[in-house]
Amino acid sequence: MLTTCMWLFALTYFFLELKISNKSLGTIIIPIIVILQTVSNVFINTSKELAPVLPHLTFEIHVITMLLAYSGFAISFIASLTYVLLSTEIQHRRLGFFFSRLPSLQLLDRLSNLAVSVGLVFASAGIIIGFYMGSKVWESFWQWDPKFLSVFVTWIIYAVHFFTRNLSGWQGKRAAYVSIIGFNWVLFSFLIVSIFFTKIHSF
Repeated sequence: MLTTCMWLFALTYFFLELKISNKSLGTIIIPIIVILQTVSNVFINTSKELAPVLPHLTFEIHVITMLLAYSGFAISFIASLTYVLLSTEIQHRRLGFFFSRLPSLQLLDRLSNLAVSVGLVFASAGIIIGFYMGSKVWESFWQWDPKFLSVFVTWIIYAVHFFTRNLSGWQGKRAAYVSIIGFNWVLFSFLIVSIFFTKIHSF
């Protein structure tokens, strides 16, 4: 799982780097890798027995699609957090060695928005595939399980980010805060919901 996460993260970042035509974002790569390694090594349990239909290709596509979504959300989180910190440093006119080498605020804002867009597309696809699998395994596309609800809340948060930014013109710190809240919810879903609350969706 860890190797898969790293490859998918690298693929997502490479795509975003090509889209923004800027290679100065390497300074935010290490924090993203640390987050993904922690989640993959500690909190994703791949040893649990799955329902008979889940090991099939559909399940693999579902997992890969959701990991791509979370990679996009992770990149948006790091870009947004960096935006907030850098903006604060600029306001106080105290740029240090680290902050002076970061990308511009405009570039970080653009990266965050693009990463959310990519993540939301894959999350939507992953949820639809999950509904399809649920209809096969439990004869119902929806189950009132905490993990199902937490994933749905994740989608809503990032949908709000996407539409408020692209339709209402939210930019800068306001959009960054929504992205930060969204990824904190993703971590809560992995660290708390998947371990202590869910009964049928612990992966």
